Amino acid sequence: PYTIGLLRSTPKLEENRDRLQEIKGVVPNPFDVARGCAFHPRCDRATDDCRQIQPELREMNSGHWVQCWNAEK
Repeated sequence: PYTIGLLRSTPKLEENRDRLQEIKGVVPNPFDVARGCAFHPRCDRATDDCRQIQPELREMNSGHWVQCWNAEK
């Protein structure tokens, strides 16, 4: 979900938009990161697992790594 949000917020030359799509919420303080996944407060797919347990970094496909409980969705 974080990567999807980043890609949606990237300007595209072929589109004429007044505003970029933003990732809702506030970037967390790096010295006071929330429990669980650091992105869960800003993620529309967050579950109880996301709020409590930090996901492991794992390889989905060759060279494609994720750290998300909901990467398959």
